[in-house]
Amino acid sequence: MKQILILTCIIALVLPLALTGCKNGAKQKAELERLRAELQSLKAALQKTENERDELKDKIDNVAQASERLQNQVNDLTNTRDQLKEQFSIVADSRDQLNKQLSEVIGSREQLRKRIAELITSSEQLQSQIDELTKSRNAIAAEVRQAQERNDELATQLAAEMKKVSQLQNQLTVTNKDEQSEETRTVEVVGYPSIHSFDTSRSQIKAGQSSTLTWWVSNADEIRIEPGIGTVSSLGSKTVTPSTTTTYTIIATNKAGESRETRRIEVN
Repeated sequence: MKQILILTCIIALVLPLALTGCKNGAKQKAELERLRAELQSLKAALQKTENERDELKDKIDNVAQASERLQNQVNDLTNTRDQLKEQFSIVADSRDQLNKQLSEVIGSREQLRKRIAELITSSEQLQSQIDELTKSRNAIAAEVRQAQERNDELATQLAAEMKKVSQLQNQLTVTNKDEQSEETRTVEVVGYPSIHSFDTSRSQIKAGQSSTLTWWVSNADEIRIEPGIGTVSSLGSKTVTPSTTTTYTIIATNKAGESRETRRIEVN
């Protein structure tokens, strides 16, 4: 482009001189026409060069813009890379923590397996003890039933003996009355009923279990147990199965008054 400008300047300087020196000849005129044609050609080349320069400038601007966009993308990628590095570091730390926790879980699992084995052994031993206790309980229950049956038999025998004693006392009273003179008057002194015993076989039971009440009363015209039992003999026993905690009361009465005692059976 600089060469074209220089050539144009030279032509502009030489052209007047050429015109001056060639006024009179056809050769000079032809030379002038050639120079003019060459000048037009140079102008056209110059215009083309300027157009190419403008296009090249536009391309350079486009390239600069593309370069700037590319640089922005590079910056974004750099930031993304840094973020990914940071995230990778976090993930690596998390992985290490998970590996540590996994190791702890494996250790805990082994301890748990060992503990389960110990519990199984203890359970088997406990089941064996429960079986033994069940056998003992059944044996004790059988003994209790036998004792209760024996107690009932003794109560029946004692009632019979008490009846015999009462009959003997009546006979003695009749004999004494026959032996006394007609002028002698008999004074009868009656004391309060005597509750010699009133007990329970178990004062604490579970729902559905039973307890046995036993009693021995003398010098009473009427004997009753509340609640729910009613009139009873002077000597006896009764098996009860309360559903809730209950207080049983034995009441013995005669002409002199009444005597009473209570026993409480708690139901858990």
